[in-house]
Amino acid sequence: MFALMVEAHFSQGVRMDPHELAATAFTLATTQASYSTSFTPKNKPKIDMKLVLIDRCATYFAEFIDWMNRSGFTVIGCEVEVRSQTESGRDVAIKIDILATMDGEVFLLDIKTFGMWGVSVTASAITKEQLRQSLQVALYVYILERGGDIYIGGNIGRTETNKAVRARLNPIAGKIKPDHVGYINIAMLGRRKKTTKNGNAGEFFGSPLETIPYSPSMVEYAVESIDAVEILMTFKKFPRVQKFERGYSTCISCSFKQDCWGGRAAPGPTPKWLADRSTK
Repeated sequence: MFALMVEAHFSQGVRMDPHELAATAFTLATTQASYSTSFTPKNKPKIDMKLVLIDRCATYFAEFIDWMNRSGFTVIGCEVEVRSQTESGRDVAIKIDILATMDGEVFLLDIKTFGMWGVSVTASAITKEQLRQSLQVALYVYILERGGDIYIGGNIGRTETNKAVRARLNPIAGKIKPDHVGYINIAMLGRRKKTTKNGNAGEFFGSPLETIPYSPSMVEYAVESIDAVEILMTFKKFPRVQKFERGYSTCISCSFKQDCWGGRAAPGPTPKWLADRSTK
């Protein structure tokens, strides 16, 4: 939902009331999947989470845009999809939330909204160590630097082959080596209601931005992980197929990740969405 709002603002140039934009994004998001939008606290009336989430996203989105305008970043692309291939020739794809520049350097930025979707917002800081250990960040850096077909905007299906996407859209061929990678933690843009030892009333919960410099070790981590998965796929082990087809593609939050990386995935037939992939 929040990603739709960011894309509308930066890629499509949509300028409208944040609440109207949030309501539109909520409608679009809920047509793609089933969500529960009501909650009944103990001994209290039922809460319409639809209204809560629309108001929350509108408020945080306005804060995010204001923060971006003051951050010093120049956005060069939003929801940037890069279609490439592994060294063995298997199709791979990533979608980068924001590519931006500052002081002549390129930043690969991923927007995180965890802690935003409950009855209340839970803000927790992201550490540099989490960024260093992030497989998602490593894969993004590897594929962006490796290069391929770059798309900004466009309705691209998750299971479409690179060839199929290229046939109906006009890609930009290229590759980019980012100087820095980082997370923008949206929940940190909430404002404190009262002064505590952690901060004054009216201040943000904390800085939403955490970055680390590019490192070749990120690419090494990504290649290692891809090789491990491709070995499993050679033996027709696809532990994350159902998760992938439902839209959950981030390994770090996948319940099968330990089985996947540990080689303990249950064998099964080649999934339909991989049937026309070539590994030659």
